Amino acid sequence: MKIFLIILTTNYVYAKNIQYKQFQNFMNVNKEIVLNIQIQQHQFGKQYDTTGKLYCINDEKYVYDTKNQRISYDSGSLETINKGTKQVIYDRDIDNSLSIINLLSGRDNRIEITETILDKLGNRISFFLNDWDLEGDIWTVPSTGRPIKIKLVLADDEYTILNIDSLELYPNIEIPEFEISGFEIIDLRE
Repeated sequence: MKIFLIILTTNYVYAKNIQYKQFQNFMNVNKEIVLNIQIQQHQFGKQYDTTGKLYCINDEKYVYDTKNQRISYDSGSLETINKGTKQVIYDRDIDNSLSIINLLSGRDNRIEITETILDKLGNRISFFLNDWDLEGDIWTVPSTGRPIKIKLVLADDEYTILNIDSLELYPNIEIPEFEISGFEIIDLRE
């Protein structure tokens, strides 16, 4: 009887993680990725929506570009361009921070997979991050592991949904240049 329970438990843990491993394998191909995404942030009873392109060059370099702003991350340095107010803010990454890139890269080892089920969108991989007291879900295409949607939940009324409208793989991404001459520069990297 004990051997049966051990086998059953091992199969359950393996089945829970196989879809997450498939997602990790998809995201860690040796190509750069461009995602067209919609982000919905729900905070304090209000919803904030943005759409844009996320250029994932590697774990240490990405650019999120919308109509109103551009956020660039490169090896711990952040550059935020506010296109409307003509400001550029330079800052450094905070230790132990969490970004959507950590989740999309599939390389964040702080993620504990709690459940994997097949629902109407695809595989739903539920997870928990202990050090952030954060839970969420990643939906993927069952046959490939390609991400469809990510939901991060801080509280019942505080959550973020990232819908991935399209995803393309490239050997090299050409990120459009954005001219910042004449912009106010704010440097917080001290």
